[in-house]
Parts: sequence; C-alpha cells; structure tokens
Amino acid sequence: MAGDGTSTFPLGDGLPNGPLYVKIAAFLGGPLSVTALSAWELYVLRTRHGVRIRGAGAA
Repeated sequence: MAGDGTSTFPLGDGLPNGPLYVKIAAFLGGPLSVTALSAWELYVLRTRHGVRIRGAGAA
C-alpha cells in the first residue's frame, strides 16, 4: 500500500548479519571496487595508449 511506509520492492534490512568485519566489507566493497576499476582503466589508458586525463583548468 502506498503511504504506509512499506516498499513494493523491499531492498533488505541493511547490512548483513555477522561479525563487524563482514559488515564493514559489505559497506565498503562497492565503492572500493569501483574506485579500483577506474584507477586501473586510467592506468591502461596511460600506459598502453598514451592518453592522459588533465584537469579542467588546463588549456
């Protein structure tokens, strides 16, 4: 029902049950994996293709 605080598609209750290190890993896993992947992609662009990303202020 709309407006009663429930969701049509429940997403879960928050962090998984378990030890603190499991909760921390679940919380940080997504952002850290995306950061690592983008750093690797920038490394490949620089080393294999010679492409460097510059700041917006450079002309």
